[in-house]
Amino acid sequence: MLLRLFIVLFLYVVTMGVALPIIPAMTLALGGDGMDVGFIFAVQALGQFLAATSWGALSDRIGRRNTMIITLFLVALLELMTAFASQLWVLYALRFAFGIAGGTIAIGSAHAADITTEENRSKGMAVVGVSFGLGFTFGPAIGAFTASFGSKAIGWSDIGLPFVIASGFGFLAAFLAFFLIKDASEKTKARKGGIKQILSYLGYRDLKWMFLIFMLYTAAAAIMEGTMFLYMKETYGFDRTNVGYIFAGLGILTAVIQGGVGRMAKAWGEKKMIFGGGLSVAVGLLLAPFFKPLLGFIGALGITTAGRAFVHPGILALTSLKTPSDEERGKVMGALQSSSSLGRIWGPAIGGILYERVSYGAPFWVAGLIMLFAILIWRSSWSKSDT
Repeated sequence: MLLRLFIVLFLYVVTMGVALPIIPAMTLALGGDGMDVGFIFAVQALGQFLAATSWGALSDRIGRRNTMIITLFLVALLELMTAFASQLWVLYALRFAFGIAGGTIAIGSAHAADITTEENRSKGMAVVGVSFGLGFTFGPAIGAFTASFGSKAIGWSDIGLPFVIASGFGFLAAFLAFFLIKDASEKTKARKGGIKQILSYLGYRDLKWMFLIFMLYTAAAAIMEGTMFLYMKETYGFDRTNVGYIFAGLGILTAVIQGGVGRMAKAWGEKKMIFGGGLSVAVGLLLAPFFKPLLGFIGALGITTAGRAFVHPGILALTSLKTPSDEERGKVMGALQSSSSLGRIWGPAIGGILYERVSYGAPFWVAGLIMLFAILIWRSSWSKSDT
């Protein structure tokens, strides 16, 4: 069951990963600047924030499988449409719609929780994490390779070509989900999701800490992801192909480390694993701009990536364990995804402004400070929560 879920999620993350190093290049080609790059990522996250709990609630009612197929199909269609974007405002609109359709990870996390026991929950969430690691290995690499065949001109066969390829992976994921995913939880008549639903979960002491830390962690990661292309283009003269291969290398590191997450969770416990991983993320981000030689910069990013490999599955596992009831798991994981999306709204926007108005290295330093603040909150919450 976990292997089937892994295949589908892996293809979904490949779909997203192909576009990751290309969106900044397309934004610049359409006449945007560094601030637009940040805002493009922000509006995509806004769409995800608004819709994530609704997708989770829908999966509680009609099943994980059916909801996942819907989201995968919509994501694939929107990737294809993005390839034809010829104006900046169209790119904004399509990425906002893409965010609305992006409920697959929340649904997949809920499904992983459905088919695992509490003892193996971290292992199940590590499968979700490994799909991220490998997806963001092959996705950016495929995007970089595909980009080398097209020019920087506007059009589906030029700068938009990677999005055409991404849509193919998305449609394949939807097709395989139809045959591979089988619901393990009973469908319920759960209430609809939405912002009110997110706020209602803040009344649960344990969940509110999960949501807050995940939002801050995601904001820090999104600042890095949103400005890395700009930074490497300016500092090292890299293009979208080079940056895509860098993302791919970091994805390999993530996948390798997450192979041991299950054992680490049993040895340390999730909350210590999150703390240690978060500290690694903060240190790597703070150090990155100090290294002008490329290998030093990549090494700092490697420290950050190693930390992310532990933080993400740790938060997913703890949140699923603290869900008030099995019938609400889809909504809770959707709410967690919404908190992540909230971080992706203001994170990239701040990163773009810092890059344009302060300095090229400022986004990394601010992201590191945000992550440092997050783990200090996390450590202080231990005495206030039984997580």
